[in-house]
Amino acid sequence: MDYTATKILIVDDNESIRGLLGVLFRSEHYEVVGDLSSGDNLIATTQRLKPDIICLDQEMPGKDGLTLLKELKELDPKIVVLMITGTQDPEFQKQAVAAGIAGFLKKPFSQTQVLKEFKQVDHDRRLLLNTPTPAADAQPSASRIRMLIADDSSIMRELLNIILTGTGVEIVGEAKDGQEAIDMAAQLKPDAMCLDLEMPNMSGLDALAKIRADHDAMKVIIISGHADRDKVKRAIELGACGFIIKPFEALQVIQTVKKLLLP
Repeated sequence: MDYTATKILIVDDNESIRGLLGVLFRSEHYEVVGDLSSGDNLIATTQRLKPDIICLDQEMPGKDGLTLLKELKELDPKIVVLMITGTQDPEFQKQAVAAGIAGFLKKPFSQTQVLKEFKQVDHDRRLLLNTPTPAADAQPSASRIRMLIADDSSIMRELLNIILTGTGVEIVGEAKDGQEAIDMAAQLKPDAMCLDLEMPNMSGLDALAKIRADHDAMKVIIISGHADRDKVKRAIELGACGFIIKPFEALQVIQTVKKLLLP
């Protein structure tokens, strides 16, 4: 895997936050290629500097972060954006997830929280770059497992799609939050689901309870960045058949899915 320094662009109207994030990222040997106090020149700067990850504030003068996120995704659907936000508004989070956000850096900041979220997204980005797209002959047959992926991270959904398709699993849909996972499970009736525990609109645990109540034969593998014993215990009680803990490698996902789902 390529470990050249990750290039970061910071976009925030607060000079103190730009400085804080810059110092924090440089201390971890990331390359901060620039910072902006507004989104006025964001598209042009992105095209010029070609950052690997953009840290984008939600609230700024002029265009807000959500509008800028949509513009960035129009420029390049695969661009990786972390939203800097102090809101807990589920509707905003839902819109950001729908627009393709990779994750959130939540205010008030803690160094541990910022680095954990950033490193998770950067790990997933690198893994995605180094995971080959399955060949045409790896596509599933009609007899293979039909699976739904539910995760609020655009990178994680794409990564799991590529890894699982390579095993012969058929990905029938991708849900971005807990309620959408419930709705798509009812509509698509997959054999199995990969379900993230931490999602907006409805948590993975709440979604799991509803999904298992309505589809008791469906196998659910929990994807989580937190090995919280109480949550693990509750997920098992609700009928989860296994767990994949982030950050993971492709082989770990493949082995878990083959062990739990494939004949």
